[in-house]
Amino acid sequence: GINICVIDPFNMLQHDEQYDLSYISKLLSKITQFCQQTNTHLFLVAHPRKMEAYNGTYKVPTPYDISGSSDFFNKAYNCLTVYRKLGERTAYGSDLCEVYVQKVKRRENGSQGSFSIAPNFKDGGGYYKALEDYNKTIFVDKG
Repeated sequence: GINICVIDPFNMLQHDEQYDLSYISKLLSKITQFCQQTNTHLFLVAHPRKMEAYNGTYKVPTPYDISGSSDFFNKAYNCLTVYRKLGERTAYGSDLCEVYVQKVKRRENGSQGSFSIAPNFKDGGGYYKALEDYNKTIFVDKG
């Protein structure tokens, strides 16, 4: 009866085996096989290694920046990066969040691009709202 599963964050799982590139590759293959056999969507949240700063701001990380293996990008069907722009306040009283769709393996699942959102703290919720002030669109096609 489960359709969606979230593992957040990956690095907090107990890894009894040696944590190396081949282990990560095998584990990601097992996760993919499980999802295919059970028709389950799995969101694996993995944080990047120490982020690089340029001129006082951090560059947007990619799945290749996840500590441990490039297979986090190579074996994934879809890759998203949620990037919080610290100090860039929005009309909702929160920091701007940019969502980058960096990989889509199958066209029917969408396309690469980005959009901006922000938590709405002013109305008492914490839910995220699209920011229509950014070019009057919330999705910019990059493909």
